[in-house]
Amino acid sequence: MGVPAHYTLASLRALIAVALWASLASAGPLDSNRTLSKGEPSAWARAAADSEIEPDSIPTLKNSEPGEPLKEDGEPVVWDHFLPFFGQKVTDMGFELPNPYGFAFIGYWQKQDLTIKDLTISSGGGPVKNIKFLDFKDPSVSNGSFQLKLDAWLLPFLNIYVLGGGVSGDTEVPLGIEGRDLLDYFDRGDLCGGAVEPEFCSRALLTVAEPSYTGWHVGFGATLAGGWERYFLALPVSLVWTDVSILDDTVRALNFSPRIGARFELGKFGTLAIFGGATYLHADIDVRGSATLDTSASEIPGIGDKTVIEYTVFQGNEDRWNALAGVNWEIKKALSLHLEGGFLGSRSNIITSLTYRW
Repeated sequence: MGVPAHYTLASLRALIAVALWASLASAGPLDSNRTLSKGEPSAWARAAADSEIEPDSIPTLKNSEPGEPLKEDGEPVVWDHFLPFFGQKVTDMGFELPNPYGFAFIGYWQKQDLTIKDLTISSGGGPVKNIKFLDFKDPSVSNGSFQLKLDAWLLPFLNIYVLGGGVSGDTEVPLGIEGRDLLDYFDRGDLCGGAVEPEFCSRALLTVAEPSYTGWHVGFGATLAGGWERYFLALPVSLVWTDVSILDDTVRALNFSPRIGARFELGKFGTLAIFGGATYLHADIDVRGSATLDTSASEIPGIGDKTVIEYTVFQGNEDRWNALAGVNWEIKKALSLHLEGGFLGSRSNIITSLTYRW
């Protein structure tokens, strides 16, 4: 069972409340050139953006002197954007905020193994019946998508976003049943179980359906972020709805991807962030399609050489968690490039993106 959406959102609200208290009640921010001392509050005002499948450009939040306003040419910096809320307060504490709004182009590829259960079939317009299936091949899915994402820093430590795009892919659905179960479906089960039964009764009928699909998806999410010195932590949660051509129902996916990393200044070449973490993905679907079983040489009246069945099977991702690692290059304050890979477990993926901030 996955984490219920209402439980996740309630937890997120609690984290936001704690983060807001820490940000506003703190005696002062951390200096980027010193380490934490005993009793010093964590600097939740530092932040790193993330999305459900793609971390946004890592914001550069620097501290000039502890508790002193950030200055340019000797004058205090005025935060002239509507967002984030408390932006001027954080600037007066010595932090340089990122541009509050972002627009990203995201490319995504994924391959993962699936689990299947609850097979039902029908044939020739007959009734739909549950039937036992033989596990003879690992089911899998491979897909790619192109997404557009719009985000905004609502608070200095909280980023919210919406996204949408197209998706296409291929899946392998292995279907295997015993001949006796097929005969039982056609109400010919009396032929099996006697002293002498047809060889067809114990025959394994195997096929692999390989449907291709296209579709679209939309979603929204939020990321809590914080850090100290060059290190950062991002805690994103998102919910995405996908509609594809081979499914009757819209698929809902819950995603949670904690990440931790460090930033490195590259001088005139910008800033490089290196990070690692893990991704939790929960998505269960009912797949429908048709497949052809080889029933030749059955020697049973009414059973031809080929039998076409309509099937429905429940699919879920085999492993909910996998590891991730990636880099984010902030070329300048308005532009960043991102590359990330997911690995371990039964799921692998690659993400690349280009983000513009203003």
